[in-house]
Amino acid sequence: MGKVTQLVVSTLGEIRQWRIKNFQDYLIFYRIQDTTIEILRVFHGARDLADVLNELDEEF
Repeated sequence: MGKVTQLVVSTLGEIRQWRIKNFQDYLIFYRIQDTTIEILRVFHGARDLADVLNELDEEF
């Protein structure tokens, strides 16, 4: 579920994004680990996606 997001350089593994139904302005970035889903961040969709991905890559 969710669209796979490609990070230029990442130690995060495969990151996915998902728009919330009825809240289309928000994106959830998450990754699937074995039997769990780890929510990394929820961002407003108006943000620059490149900046969001860089923040994720730097933080984790």
